[in-house]
Amino acid sequence: MNQKTTIGLVLALVIAAIGVWWAESGSNAPTEKTSSGPKSLFDPAIADVAEFEWMVDGAPALKFVMDKDKWHMTAPVSGAAEHFVVNGDVEKVKNLKYSVAYTKGNSERPSDELSGLQKPTRVCKLTDKSGKSVVVKIGARQSLSSKTYVQKEGDDTIYLVDSDLNAEMRHGLSDFRGKKVCEFTPTDAIRLEATGDAQYVFTGGAAKWTLDSPFKARGDKTAISNLVRSLSQLTADRFVDDDSKNLRPYGLDKPRLVISVQTETKTPKPPPAPPASAPAEPQFDVSSKTFKVAFGGSAEDKVFAMMQEPPSPAVFQIPESVFKQIAVKLDELRDKAICDVEPSRAQKITISSKGDSVTLDKQNGVWMISSGLQGADKPAAEAIAVEDLLRALKELKAIGFEAEVTPSQGFKEPRSTIEVTCEGQVESTRLLIGGVTASKTGAYVKNDRDGTVAVVKADATTALMVRPVEFLSRELMRFQRDMASKVELGFPNYSVVATKEDAGWKITAPVQGNAEATAVNTILGDLSMLRGRRVVGLASDASKFGLTPPTVRVSVTVNNPPKPKPKPPTTQPGPDSPPEMEPQPPSLYSVDLTKMGDVVYAMAAGGSTVCEVDAKVIDDCLAELLDTKIASLEPSQARRLAFEGGEKFAFEKSGDTWKLLGEPTFGVDPVKVTETFTLLNTAKCSEYVRYMGAKLSDYGLDKAQLSVTAECEGGSPMTLMISAKGPDKGGRYACLSTVKDRVFVMKQDDVDKLTKRVQDFQKAG
Repeated sequence: MNQKTTIGLVLALVIAAIGVWWAESGSNAPTEKTSSGPKSLFDPAIADVAEFEWMVDGAPALKFVMDKDKWHMTAPVSGAAEHFVVNGDVEKVKNLKYSVAYTKGNSERPSDELSGLQKPTRVCKLTDKSGKSVVVKIGARQSLSSKTYVQKEGDDTIYLVDSDLNAEMRHGLSDFRGKKVCEFTPTDAIRLEATGDAQYVFTGGAAKWTLDSPFKARGDKTAISNLVRSLSQLTADRFVDDDSKNLRPYGLDKPRLVISVQTETKTPKPPPAPPASAPAEPQFDVSSKTFKVAFGGSAEDKVFAMMQEPPSPAVFQIPESVFKQIAVKLDELRDKAICDVEPSRAQKITISSKGDSVTLDKQNGVWMISSGLQGADKPAAEAIAVEDLLRALKELKAIGFEAEVTPSQGFKEPRSTIEVTCEGQVESTRLLIGGVTASKTGAYVKNDRDGTVAVVKADATTALMVRPVEFLSRELMRFQRDMASKVELGFPNYSVVATKEDAGWKITAPVQGNAEATAVNTILGDLSMLRGRRVVGLASDASKFGLTPPTVRVSVTVNNPPKPKPKPPTTQPGPDSPPEMEPQPPSLYSVDLTKMGDVVYAMAAGGSTVCEVDAKVIDDCLAELLDTKIASLEPSQARRLAFEGGEKFAFEKSGDTWKLLGEPTFGVDPVKVTETFTLLNTAKCSEYVRYMGAKLSDYGLDKAQLSVTAECEGGSPMTLMISAKGPDKGGRYACLSTVKDRVFVMKQDDVDKLTKRVQDFQKAG
């Protein structure tokens, strides 16, 4: 056969094959094809899915159930599921759409080998809430497309769906499995128990946790809530063994810590139809669950753990940092507040200290002294003292706890005992303030109500070491300051009296002169509403505080406004007649003041208490009341200035020119002279040493180190004599030629400015 004959036969065979294919395709069309877009695989659509089952390559099925709007895994292990992963696959299957359906006998129906549905690698089962199930077998992907062959159980038709399900549904156990191993609502917890490294039982719930074992105590709401929250969100870092047969390698045969939480969930019942007279009381369905987690050994900063309830054989790991949030010591879960006193609810307080005691009762919102404090004349208690004590009790926090009471804690003879009764409490709270710790940094406090022995910071007990007298009124003096007419400062050997006149305050004793108005008004401001920082004793204790005699007694005379004069009963005044006024005698207010060390004590004349007051009060009373202005000179009228001391020189004014006496060619700078007169006119002494009768030699003024004489037109010369010595606190003794027996202290800065040489007055150039 030649080559041409061979080529012809091949072409004839190809043409014949094409003809056969064309004939068959024209006579055997598919039974069903999509004509108007993809169609839903499930018609009617599947209702809410309650169960989902997923099988891959013949491995054990993964099973899930919907519970309270969340997917949970039931096989091959029981536990949480990754809700969104499961739900994503369920929704994908529910909403499958196909473009082609191949019924049995369809010539285009793919073979079993091509469709992969004879032995499918993936099978999905969906069950709705009514129990109706559908099973979908997932076959192979159509060649050169992203579509997949599927088949519904009980349906011979093969569907070509518009998804590459083998690529899109590749999830396995690790993808579906939820990492949250212990999930509950923290506020539902009503019991917390630990065994192993920590041993305790707390009951109550989020509102109030109480330690029931190993002893009775209050729980720290915040600390316990944090622990319970950590348990409710416990998430596995990874699962290491799904069906552990030997727990020893994980340290879980004898767990170092087991913590269980009991929850109680209340679900409102549908209310019944209430009677017309009153609404129905709400009813609840109550369900209780227990979650128990065991914690074992560690490996590479991870801790092995497993659920004991609900029981699960799976062993998982959690980070060491999470374990530390859960493995909290008992002391850290106890309420650090020593007592649960709520200041606004306190009704009765009894304080005992150093053999004295006082009982305070709240009457119509006011604290009153009901017993104790012999010698007190005011039944009303100092409100601020009560508030300070109650605040200190509320804020008192433990830095540690003692397991038992020992003699070294000092409760046999406590430094102070405080008992508080609050509204709504059956038992009162009784605290004993014991001794200090060996390091002196802490102090022991015992709550008799629950037996707690706590260690607090030593300085935290200062506010609790209150003596009963501290609840007496701190008010020492109160008057209307602008009505004051006289102020007298009584010292052991003399008195200073300031009297208010029309022109202002004047000193009337022991000398006559203008008063320092600012100093007088400052004293009146201090005394017009004088209150103590705290009461330290009764009047009988005055000598203990240096008040017999005091450093100074300050007396203030206050004028009282006139009052209407009583009318005789028979008098019938007219409607417009003003009442006749009669004058009232003035009132005298006095207070004794003494400074001991850095503390100032005060006692009102006729008062019953000694108080500690601000040091400023006595400092202001010891300030100079006599006008401290040294001299009155008018710089514009200056005519002569002379210095005598290290150098002796004098200047005189002739016409408008100043001359140095004995040297008329010396150029005097008039500005420098004026500055000296201005200084003498404005300078003030810091205090008077003696108002009168001073012996100048006692102060080194009989031989003054420096004398400055100034004279103005029409006036007499005035000489300021300055000593070489002064008081220890600084400055120099000085006096004036006009009042030689009055010695005062001149400020060192002013002395330095007056220490001049003749060259200091020379005109520049």
